[in-house]
Formats: sequence, structure tokens, C-alpha cells
Amino acid sequence: MGRANTTTIAAWEMPSPGATDSVALAIPLISRKDAALSGSTVRLELPATSGYLVLARAAAAAMCAQLDYPLDRLEDVKLAVDEGCTLLLSDTDPDQMMTLVLNQDGTGRMQISMAATTRQGKPPKKPSFAWTVLSALVDRVSANTHNGRLTISLEASRGDVSVTS
Repeated sequence: MGRANTTTIAAWEMPSPGATDSVALAIPLISRKDAALSGSTVRLELPATSGYLVLARAAAAAMCAQLDYPLDRLEDVKLAVDEGCTLLLSDTDPDQMMTLVLNQDGTGRMQISMAATTRQGKPPKKPSFAWTVLSALVDRVSANTHNGRLTISLEASRGDVSVTS
């Protein structure tokens, strides 16, 4: 994986009907306090099938928890990751891989991107129901394509509200 503060700690193969899928995780090995102050990145390479969405949701929830997101905000981000990945999978062949990258910069903000090579190589329609749901769950949503690879990017924050007296 080769990132400065990231080490691959788990890679395993899980059999599926007629094939073997490989899942690789790269997770920073730093303390919760250090991660919250300095930032960290988690990168997952997952088979592009719905059975692996649970790993994407779990990674998003873990990073939200590390950043002390309120439970309702954690659930919003987790649902947004699920919805974004589902959008990708709807136009991706199951023999492809999907990449999920979760990054937090030490300020409580997360940048999440999910990418896969799609059949149509086009971004999703923005006036769609799925896009509306994504936009309601996180602070910012965007999509772009490059050489048939669709990337959906999300940005989220804790939703801190400052109260003045």
C-alpha cells in the first residue's frame, strides 16, 4: 500500500461460488488520540458485490467513532457509504474490484471516496432519488469519471454546533 502512516494489517481470501475473492485492508496503526489530531487514511479494496458492503459500512462507522461523531451522524455517514457503494455496484460487473478510501484530516472532517470501473463509465444522474438521499446524509457529494472509472466522493463532519450564551 505504501502510505507513510498506513500499514496493511489484514488480507484474506473468502471463497464465493466459483471464484476466490481477495479483500485487502490498510489501516493506520496509531492511537485514537493521535489519529484525531493528525489524520489518518483507511483504504479497502473489495470485490464489487453487495456481500462486501458490510465491510465498507463497518470501516465508515469505525472512523466516525474514532472521531467521536454523535450516533445519529455516524449512522448518516454509514448509510451514505452504503448508498454510494450501491450506486457503484448497480453499474459494475461483479468480477471487478471496488476501492473505498476514508480519510480524516484531524479536524473532525472525513473525506470518503468509492470507485470502480463501471459498464457505462458515467456519473449517476443527480436528480435521482439515490443522489437526493446522499446529499441529505452528508455535507458534500460529487461524482466524476476517468477512463471508465467512476468515483463518488463524500465529505462529512461531526455536525458540531457551537452554542453561545
